[in-house]
Amino acid sequence: MSAPIGPQHVAVSLRVVDQILLPAQTGGLTYTFGYNGNSGPSQGYSNGWGELSSVTLPSGAQAVYQFLQDGQNSVLFESVLNNSLTRKDLTYLLEYDGSSTPQTETWTYSFDPVGQSWGSVTGPDGGVNTENFNDVFGSIPFMRERWDYGLSLATIRANGTKTNACGSRIDPTELAIATLT
Repeated sequence: MSAPIGPQHVAVSLRVVDQILLPAQTGGLTYTFGYNGNSGPSQGYSNGWGELSSVTLPSGAQAVYQFLQDGQNSVLFESVLNNSLTRKDLTYLLEYDGSSTPQTETWTYSFDPVGQSWGSVTGPDGGVNTENFNDVFGSIPFMRERWDYGLSLATIRANGTKTNACGSRIDPTELAIATLT
């Protein structure tokens, strides 16, 4: 008996939290959650693997999330866990009276596509925060079992401040050495 070749349909129902209703004493506040994916095979291809795609707060503010593999249909099962967040849009009213214009703030996220030794977040103001990780030659599977794999080595804040994993400030030459080791 041989294994099937080509895309296979997996029919699995998963339960998720799609809404939180607070008690009537709070005024009936509701938090709503959206997820990537379909609710059934008749809906065709899925946009993602069930990742959180949106959160709506009682105020009406909404965060919408995008992932690296959104819209891709031929993703290998081994790559599912590497489906990283790439963007978040937060839309809210500047005033709480419900009559102001909606404001949208965007954050973007990027990661080292090869060794996953760094990640950065760009905020709505354009400031970039970067985290450098110990990938210990992350492409070699057995090296990922080391106790220090994935630990933070250094943080570079949007204002240029650099700190090592212990929280003390470092100079750029230390950062270069830490990244290479």
